[in-house]
Amino acid sequence: MAYIHRLIREADDAGLNVLYEGVILTTILGELPKLHEEGRPIVVVNLTSDLETCLLGIADRRQRKGEGATVAEVRAGLEEVTVKNNVGKLKSALKTARQLEAVGISVFNCDRLQAVATIQEVLSL
Repeated sequence: MAYIHRLIREADDAGLNVLYEGVILTTILGELPKLHEEGRPIVVVNLTSDLETCLLGIADRRQRKGEGATVAEVRAGLEEVTVKNNVGKLKSALKTARQLEAVGISVFNCDRLQAVATIQEVLSL
């Protein structure tokens, strides 16, 4: 993680925008406030899609691969612990996003479509 954060600093110093995708908020809670305190332009786009939307996305990806899964089949194939873990991750991400927002970091809570539009706007695309 230290290497990734060093690259972020170097890119920002070079005037580049960085899209840091797939961030597990709870693992970087300490580093993002540091980057923010350094004056780095930190924006967090937090996905708030509900479980059914996530399952629909999984089913859609599997169908496009020719695996023919429906949402019901995807749900049936998941162990209950997986469902609980995903719900727990969502709650944890929302809690962490609130903590980041409390220290002044811009946080946008978005569904999947809103997230794409927000990222395009933030990166001036």
